[in-house]
Amino acid sequence: MERKCIGIYTNPNKEDAVRALGKAIELLTNNGYDCAVPEIEIPALDNSIKENTKIFAIENKKIELLVVLGGDGTVMRAINISLEYDVPILGINFGRVGFLCEVEFENLIDAVNAAVSGECSIDRKMLIDGYLNGEKQYTCLNDCIVYKRVFSGVADVDVYIDEMDVGRIMCDGIIISTPTGSTAYSISAGGPIIADGLDIMLVTPIFSHSLCIKPIVAKDSSTIKVVTNNDTVSSFDGLKNIELKKGDIMEFKRSERQATFISFKKRNIFSLLREKLK
Repeated sequence: MERKCIGIYTNPNKEDAVRALGKAIELLTNNGYDCAVPEIEIPALDNSIKENTKIFAIENKKIELLVVLGGDGTVMRAINISLEYDVPILGINFGRVGFLCEVEFENLIDAVNAAVSGECSIDRKMLIDGYLNGEKQYTCLNDCIVYKRVFSGVADVDVYIDEMDVGRIMCDGIIISTPTGSTAYSISAGGPIIADGLDIMLVTPIFSHSLCIKPIVAKDSSTIKVVTNNDTVSSFDGLKNIELKKGDIMEFKRSERQATFISFKKRNIFSLLREKLK
């Protein structure tokens, strides 16, 4: 029987993550799986792992799922790999918060066995595509932000939802988030928690100078448009930043694609918040 191949992704710049990657490769190989990692991660592995274990480049091997070792930031970096190879993510928590990682490392093999055999659920999460002047820039799991460029200044923007004028807002920035992102930056800026099962787009101003501007919940089919009246910056999941000039138009729409995650139990987002953010 052909061995199933498990993709593994982590942050190659963190020593503890690279050590965990080597250990995961050993465990999975010893339990009958092949392992594939992004080619860029192979040089970071310990020589003993590379000499004693056959490691495939994920670019050249069909994988069953993508195991992500890290916290939520690492998961967000892995989203595009998951989308490219059309496989779900199994998050193994190594971070401080870990909303997107429900499995601990010691349960890795049991979790992979269950995922491969179908003894799990698939949790599908909404994504947002960001466009600059009509050209697609990035796909976000959490949020897209337009914010001020300098510490002492403000972001001066006009906001529209489905071409309806929300108003001119002077603020530190504007967050456009998914339901997943409602518990990220948005919650720190006073945005609401979006309960599981709701697909919406959330618009949250950061320190607005106008007290009448409050967080807005929009339909998931909406187009959120932000027109800049001064130089600002746009950030996508904190992973890609673009400098914006006066008159630039950012548009945010629900992506046609979804992020998929392996899940073994129904999450209680409220107890997670109490546990992770206390």
